[in-house]
Amino acid sequence: MTLLLIVLTFFLAFALSYFWYREKNTSGILFRGLFVLRGLALWALAILLINPLIQKYTYTTEKPNLNVVVDNSSSMVNLGTDEAIRAAIARLQADEDLSDAFNVTYYTLGEDLRVMDSLPAFNESQTDIAGALASLQKVDAGSRTATLLISDGNNTYGADYQYNTPGWKGPVYAVVAGDTTRYDDLSIERVNVNRYAYANNRFPLEVFPVLQGNEDVNTLMEVRRNNKVVYKRNLRLEAGTAGSAEAIELEAGSPGIKRYRVSLSPIEGEKNTTNNSYDFAVEVIGDRNRIAVVTTGSHPDLGALVKILGRQGQRQVRIVRPDEAMEVGDYDLFVLFDPDQSFASLFQRLDQAKKNYWLIAGDATDWNSVNAGQDLFNREITYNSETVQGRVNSGYGEFRFEAPELASAPPINSLLGDFIINTPYDILIYKNINGIETERPLLFTTDNSGRRVAVLDGSGLWKWRLWHFAQNESFVAFDGFWNTLAQYLLTGVQRNRLDLTYKSFYYANSPVTINAGYYDKNFVFDPSENLEIRLSDQDDQSVEVIPMMAETRAYRANLNGLAPGDYRFEVTVTDQGISAKGQFTVLEYDVEKQFVNADVDRMNNLSERTGGAYATLDGLPDIVTGLLKDDTYMPVQKQKAEAVSLVEWPWLLLAICLLFGAEWIIRKYNGLI
Repeated sequence: MTLLLIVLTFFLAFALSYFWYREKNTSGILFRGLFVLRGLALWALAILLINPLIQKYTYTTEKPNLNVVVDNSSSMVNLGTDEAIRAAIARLQADEDLSDAFNVTYYTLGEDLRVMDSLPAFNESQTDIAGALASLQKVDAGSRTATLLISDGNNTYGADYQYNTPGWKGPVYAVVAGDTTRYDDLSIERVNVNRYAYANNRFPLEVFPVLQGNEDVNTLMEVRRNNKVVYKRNLRLEAGTAGSAEAIELEAGSPGIKRYRVSLSPIEGEKNTTNNSYDFAVEVIGDRNRIAVVTTGSHPDLGALVKILGRQGQRQVRIVRPDEAMEVGDYDLFVLFDPDQSFASLFQRLDQAKKNYWLIAGDATDWNSVNAGQDLFNREITYNSETVQGRVNSGYGEFRFEAPELASAPPINSLLGDFIINTPYDILIYKNINGIETERPLLFTTDNSGRRVAVLDGSGLWKWRLWHFAQNESFVAFDGFWNTLAQYLLTGVQRNRLDLTYKSFYYANSPVTINAGYYDKNFVFDPSENLEIRLSDQDDQSVEVIPMMAETRAYRANLNGLAPGDYRFEVTVTDQGISAKGQFTVLEYDVEKQFVNADVDRMNNLSERTGGAYATLDGLPDIVTGLLKDDTYMPVQKQKAEAVSLVEWPWLLLAICLLFGAEWIIRKYNGLI
């Protein structure tokens, strides 16, 4: 139909032009010229009005992707391959055939994957190859994507990359940088030790020595404190067998931070002796906190409480009867579980001694005796129970904590009734009843002139603990929350408006973080102030001032990259004149210095599992040649067709204007206007 209209308008346009100029008495060449110009112009205008659709074809060339991932860790320098890798990258970037055949993107990997903006500096302290490959897969991994991994294959962080490739698309070409020769080498794989020990006690230590070699060796293991040998033992390590733990017990000595170094004497011809030693530290603390769990019955919660409160090893937890707990000076904290009439004398003794306690109420709690035994609160007495769930109060201001998930945890038992609280208090956990949020306290704390009391109005803590383990495969986070509450009750001192949280020691190349909680006069976290930390190195007495960044519930300062040594710091609220001090130690440990050669087996397995190829750094040109000749990675030309409206053609409009313009000029010149 469109074609028929175009043909009809052609004849109609020239017919109108013929009759127009025939009436003007034009003849000869002038007639034919004006006739053609007017006819073409009218026909073009008619086509524009008909507006037919025209097929437009565009052609694009699609090149495959090539991701070049370069290990940017310091082990490249330690193995002496840094300059060779930089030269190899420069050759790749200058290879025009490679850039013509592929869309090449260069990355560096360390703790994470980053786009390369300059030649690698090889200064990162960790290597996470599995994490880098996982990040790369989210970007553009596909059937026409190849990955060129240049690394020594030594992974120090994250999953084992040789097996962490399910669903990976596209081959990985593993280029091994570093010495592939296997040397006899002694190393300490790890040391297991508690961060804390108690004064004048002994603490356990486990050392895992490892031998890489073909012959059995003898070595001397020494443990030094302040460069003084405190333990030594002759070891016989067998080739071809996994190293077993060497169990040691050391004297803790006096309170303070004790720095140790465990070392193995080198064997003949050993190339790398850096990994023969391992530094660690233990904070020796004074007396162990003593906690009495007072009860007259049995309940699963009692076992859970003993495990929770005694988990960190800093507390001695005993289950006692009320009459056995009357010597209140023997304990630092009392947990009163399901108190009844037999607790009356203990309540009186606790009140006289101004002792802190944690009351946990259950179905057997005698609330008449509890109400009579203290004057901090009164509870409505009912005999009907209900099941409740917990909702953590994010605005709780007594202390900072990592909140466990309670909204989905199984319900626990509580009695109906409300509290009348006669002293300042703060609710830590609210009750949720049948999925309905309430403002009724499930767990609240009071602080009356430094005497602290916590009340948990329900029993079933063991259910929550088991549920959290099923969700997280660990008790650490859940137990940590309740230990924070216990520590709050154990301190029993007036809160400071500036509260610091930090570790007594850190390992070099690991994050060094100082947290500070600053509170207003109502002890509500205030994120609007300016806090700064003044950090001083005790060795060279240098001082650095660093601003702290406000986050949700604390101010944070990241002090990463500190050299091993002892440091003191002072956090100051600049506009308030409030400050707090602390100190910590950075221990020397560089995991990237623990390797003597490249991990050939893992790199080879990675390439085989993904359908790639394996080569040393000298064989990189062969890998590139193979990629260029592989038909899988030939550029593909694609044709794209689309219907374009004739109105969108600017050339047609220009032609109409030129035709009418030429006709007008000729007529004007010949006096026909």
